Amino acid sequence: MSTARPDEPVPPDATESADSPASSASAASPASPGSAASPMPGAEVEAARASSARGFLAEYRWGLGVIGGLGLLLLLLVLGLILTANPHGGTPTDEGDGRGTAGEDRATGPLGGEARPEKSGHEDLLPAGGEAFSDGEGLVVGEDILPGTYRQDPGSGPEDAVCFYVIYADVGESTVRRTGADDRGIAVLEEGEILDSVDCGDWLPLEDTFPERPADEFGTGMHVVGEHVEPGTYELEWDEDTMLCWWDVFRDLRGDGHTLDSGFVPRDDPEFGEPLRITLVDHEQLVVNSEACGTWTKVS
Repeated sequence: MSTARPDEPVPPDATESADSPASSASAASPASPGSAASPMPGAEVEAARASSARGFLAEYRWGLGVIGGLGLLLLLLVLGLILTANPHGGTPTDEGDGRGTAGEDRATGPLGGEARPEKSGHEDLLPAGGEAFSDGEGLVVGEDILPGTYRQDPGSGPEDAVCFYVIYADVGESTVRRTGADDRGIAVLEEGEILDSVDCGDWLPLEDTFPERPADEFGTGMHVVGEHVEPGTYELEWDEDTMLCWWDVFRDLRGDGHTLDSGFVPRDDPEFGEPLRITLVDHEQLVVNSEACGTWTKVS
C-alpha cells in the first residue's frame, strides 16, 4: 500500500472542494430564494402587470370612452322604443275600467248581445244590451236576461199603472243597487244582479231607443245626453199641476251609480215655479232624469 509523502503537494481543486466553505464568488444566485440582493419573482410580476395596465389605459382611454358612450346610447334607444310601444304604462291588457265581467266584450256583450252604433262614445259606461225582455220578478242577469243597458218602452206596460223596478246586487237581495219609477227608465244590468220589474212592460236594448237626431227638449224619463237629447243649457217650463219636481244628472249608472247633480222641489217650496236651468255637457253628463217636473227646453 502506497501513502503520500509528507512533502507532496495537495492539488488545489481537491482541497477547496473538500474542505473550503463557499467563497464569495460562489454566493447564492439571483434565483435563490434566500438572496437579499434581488427582489422576489412575485413582486416583479405584479409590478409588470400594474405597469402594463397603466400603459393600456393611457393608450386606449379614448376608445373605452367611445364604447361607454355607445352603450349608454343603446340603452336610451331601447327605453325609447318601450315607451313608444306602451306610452301609458301597464300591460297591454290593462283596460282601466275596473268593471269586471261587464267589461269583457263591449262590442257584443259576454252572452252575445248585438253591438250598437258608435255615436257619442258612451259605450264604456253604457254597455250594449242583448235582447228585449218583459216584466218579471227575480230575473237573474246572465241567466234569465242578458247583461247590458236597457230602457223601458213607454206605453208598453198596463194602462194607468206606474212602472216600478228594483236592481239588487245579488241573489240574496241584501243590497239595492237602484230603484226607478215612471216611463223611460234606464237600467245597466251586470252579471249576477237581480231585477224586479213590475208594470213596466217591455225593456229594449238602449241603442234601439236612440232617435236619428237628438231632441232639443225632454220631459219625464231618463235620457242619454248626446243621444236622446242634445247637449246644452235647458230651462224648465213647470208643470203647474204636479205635486213635486225631481231631477238628477248622472255620470254613471253602473253599480250604485254616480250622481253629479240633483234637485227635489215639492209644490209648497218657495222655489217651485221659479226659473230653473241645467246645463248638460256631452261626455261629462251621461244621463238626465226628470220626474213630473214639466218640459225642459234648450235655450243655448
